[in-house]
Amino acid sequence: MKRKNLYTLLVAGVLLIITVLLVMQNKRSTFNNGDDDFSVADTASIKKIFLADKLDHEVLLEKNENGEWTVNNKYDVRDDAMEVLLSTIKNLSVDRPVSNKAYNSVIKRLSARSVKVEIYQEVYRIDLFNKIRLFPHVTNTKTYYVGGQTQSNMGTYMLLEGGDNPYITGLPGFRGFVSTRYSAREIDWRSHNVFHEKINEIESVNVEFVEEPHKSFEIKNIENRTFKLKNTYENKNVSQFDTLKVIEYLTTFREINYEALLNDMDSIRKDSIISSKPFYVITMKKTDGTTNKVNIFHRGVDGGDATMVDGKLTYDPDRLYAEINNGEDFVLIQFLSFDNVFRSLQYLTGEEVIEQKVSPFSRVM
Repeated sequence: MKRKNLYTLLVAGVLLIITVLLVMQNKRSTFNNGDDDFSVADTASIKKIFLADKLDHEVLLEKNENGEWTVNNKYDVRDDAMEVLLSTIKNLSVDRPVSNKAYNSVIKRLSARSVKVEIYQEVYRIDLFNKIRLFPHVTNTKTYYVGGQTQSNMGTYMLLEGGDNPYITGLPGFRGFVSTRYSAREIDWRSHNVFHEKINEIESVNVEFVEEPHKSFEIKNIENRTFKLKNTYENKNVSQFDTLKVIEYLTTFREINYEALLNDMDSIRKDSIISSKPFYVITMKKTDGTTNKVNIFHRGVDGGDATMVDGKLTYDPDRLYAEINNGEDFVLIQFLSFDNVFRSLQYLTGEEVIEQKVSPFSRVM
């Protein structure tokens, strides 16, 4: 009987301690939150950010277990855009509340044209002096509305959800407004990566030179540092090739980006380009079992179709069109970004030497 009473007292004591800790935590949270509290000091704890505007655009930015951000559970996020947003959330400061004279006008503008921002952090149900942390979970810790810029373009109107007063906000040392950093359009957050693979993530790469098929090849990555090279035009393996050049070639796929997304191009014009014969076809098989096929097309000098000059077709020397993500997206790419990808079989075997380009402004000393 005594043991049972002792057990009951022990449980009651533990519950009492937990209750006290929760009350202290809630009080601390209450005292720290006012209707001008827009910033989040610990951006490392942010796991999700939801953005929605009045035009029905919605974006969910979410951090996965590897610490990488995705947009709408589908695409990688532009690192630079994410860094700017997190820095803005961390360093937001309030300049002053909106004046009584401007109050109704600002509220009306926020109601008609603003971006709703929901921030979700990993927090602890018990967090005592950052020493005792128990029961982690992800929850919505802050919601506010981002309006347009002030008349001077030196501040941004914001309103905390549940708050009574809108404020003019900004960043210390920054002259301008921050509303554009809270875009709810998916296109503004998507990474421009066409390829973003390390060598150990690549199983094989097949490059087809449609107009010069004798240059076509396939590289197979065997156990990450052993390679097989195939002449796909003659359908035979190549025994002699430069292994260092193959490694160098595969490393070029670490970061290859497109210039602009053209999914909104006129459908008739886009269909005409896609139905034409591609210039290059690059097919990458990854070690995770997925495949990424990229079809690359000529682009006319004026951005349209190729034109005939003196009996020859002329193309834009700087840019190309490409169908990426297995035909899901249509983009504009630069020769400069893809220059190293357009290496030939003969380059990998040492038969073709790429001349070093010399600047016309260089001189012999």
